[in-house]
Amino acid sequence: MVAETRNFSRSAELLHSTQPAVSRRIQSLEDWLGARLFDRNSQPISLTPEGELFRPAAEEILRRLNRAREEVRTAHDRAPKILRFITTHSLATTFLPAWLRSVEDLTGVVAMRLETARLDDCVAAMIGGQSDFMLAYTHPATPLPLDAEGFKSTVIGRDRLVPVSAPDADGRPLHPIPGQAADRKSGYLAYTLSSGFGRMIDLSLHGREGALHLTRVFESHLAGVLKIMARQGRGLAWLAAQDAAPDIDAGTLVIAGTDDWTIDLDVRIFRNSSRISPAAEHFWKHVAGSTIR
Repeated sequence: MVAETRNFSRSAELLHSTQPAVSRRIQSLEDWLGARLFDRNSQPISLTPEGELFRPAAEEILRRLNRAREEVRTAHDRAPKILRFITTHSLATTFLPAWLRSVEDLTGVVAMRLETARLDDCVAAMIGGQSDFMLAYTHPATPLPLDAEGFKSTVIGRDRLVPVSAPDADGRPLHPIPGQAADRKSGYLAYTLSSGFGRMIDLSLHGREGALHLTRVFESHLAGVLKIMARQGRGLAWLAAQDAAPDIDAGTLVIAGTDDWTIDLDVRIFRNSSRISPAAEHFWKHVAGSTIR
């Protein structure tokens, strides 16, 4: 994990641990090996030559352990295999239901258990082998910390982040982007930077909130909360187009800016590259060959 993020604090967050605890574990491993694995003087931290040499072996050990655990679980569980999915709340309530119906036309009914979490927690669950599949919005500028060797993914859908606002009496956005003037700034309902959308939008704005006459009035990692606040006229928010569509059709929300302010997204499904259960492999074969929605 530290080799991927190149940051002890970020790794600790993804592992649901603390930075001192992660540092102690790395120190213990280095003491056991008799060599330093990380150059802590570089910014960001980097692997030493010894660390680069050790990394492939460590990754292979983890893959074997995860594979062995899955084999033991499969052998122990005689009941029909329940596929474990994890995704964000936004995808779970908009994209997933219709997509799953289309896949089940090919696979038959899928026995599954779905968990929802913040994107960082979804990634941690995949790295920890706690889920078979992860659905996530992705953007080239904000790649997920899932290496190509350890994980496979395929695009299963497209969407866009669009700025929306409640309308005024004339049907125009109450909070347009850009805002109308320095003394008439638009309220900005922002995602926290711990969310995937938050990082995508922050990169798009490039710190230009002031120049765009936006003032941040509220933050949440939940798209549903921001949508409610936008409906109430508290500010503009970026929502996935599929999520915003019912409100736009009903007239409770309107597009708050031009296409220049939209962000194109892929919807991807991720799996571990190591052998997964036969039921999961069967599902993956159909998904990998399905049509993008």
